[in-house]
Amino acid sequence: MSSLKSEFNLSTLPTAIEAEKAVVGALLVDAPYANNICLEAGLEGQHFVNPIHAVIYDTITSQITSGKVVDAIWLHGELALTHQGIPLHLLTELATFVPSLIPLAGWVRHVQAAFVRRGVQIALGNGVRALQDGVSTMAVLEDVQSELQRLAKGVSIRESRTYKQLLQDGLHRYIEGDDANRIIKTGFAALDEMSAIGAKDMITIGGRAKSGKTIFALNIIANIANASLSQPKNRILIVSLEMSAPQIIDRLVANQSGLTTKRLRAGRLQTEGELRAMEKAMNTLSEWNLVVRDDIQELSAIISTARAMAGQPKGLKVLMVDYLQLVKVPRRDIREQEVAEVSRALRLLALETGVLVLALIQLNSNGTARESAAIWMDATAIWNISSVNTAGELAEKGDNSDESRRMIVIPFQRDDQSGVSCMVRFDGARARISAE
Repeated sequence: MSSLKSEFNLSTLPTAIEAEKAVVGALLVDAPYANNICLEAGLEGQHFVNPIHAVIYDTITSQITSGKVVDAIWLHGELALTHQGIPLHLLTELATFVPSLIPLAGWVRHVQAAFVRRGVQIALGNGVRALQDGVSTMAVLEDVQSELQRLAKGVSIRESRTYKQLLQDGLHRYIEGDDANRIIKTGFAALDEMSAIGAKDMITIGGRAKSGKTIFALNIIANIANASLSQPKNRILIVSLEMSAPQIIDRLVANQSGLTTKRLRAGRLQTEGELRAMEKAMNTLSEWNLVVRDDIQELSAIISTARAMAGQPKGLKVLMVDYLQLVKVPRRDIREQEVAEVSRALRLLALETGVLVLALIQLNSNGTARESAAIWMDATAIWNISSVNTAGELAEKGDNSDESRRMIVIPFQRDDQSGVSCMVRFDGARARISAE
């Protein structure tokens, strides 16, 4: 404010010191990811009440903008040159202060909200003091209004849709049908009929070791990729923590060519039929907007990669994570807590970005996961792929399995009937699953 001076005691003003520490700590832990979140929210150094936090924030973000690497050692040296210096132990404490990067967007909002509340309180308080000092009412109102407008422009906070807007959206869907871009077909008619899925959903695909859950998921990915060729935002990201990227490609090529993965690995394809099948598969795969990553294992890296891709013009339609229990998170006392953190983060990512998440999970010999409670809480639907016996029933220990078939069981889903199932044809050698 131009004519009003602040004389407030900082201890009486709204602050979010813990959130500030978490934000700058997140920048020290994963600068590119944290910087994207902060930039998207419009966070600025002036929003911090602690001047040390403001200096650290401005220094790190300017460094990232220039494309340089950020860490605590570099920051300590940089601050020693440009400011009075900040102890290295303080920087390392800030980095270790952050248990997880998942709530970062919330911490940023807390910092911004406290900044706005401080500004409003100072503006109104100074206005009252100015009136007491004899400043004209009109002058005070103009100054207060100007300051409040400056605060409103200084913080970019994304607003949620209103209740009325949600009702209007619902009415449109009820009459016109759901948006074609939201509904995503798996390519398996029986499954699509039992369990319609789409953008913002998280589907967990469970199975025991060697049950075919990765093959099942890759068949869904292949079907979606082929059906989405003409769509503007059709990119698919596969994050593989169990297989290498070449192994994933082998299975996709086998799926599209009809050649066995064993034959592909052996190499030296010679017959005209093999070469023609290979050429057709390669042409098909080259048209897909597909990204396969086997080099990111940390939850924060997966989330930041998916969020960045979703924000680009090509967008992100589907994220497949194989598999959920292998994702790395900061160590917790209980394993279930770690898996719960991964599950919750992926669910929130789906809601935030509109991405369909396919999260694979490993089931034990009893057909369940130790972390089932947390996964069930977050999943839109759970699809389990199971072996069957020669009678077409779920195989039990000692049964003769029918390796040419699998049963897709849906023990739980939020928007349709649970406890339903369908049969599919299974060709593990060619990484193919098809409707019966």
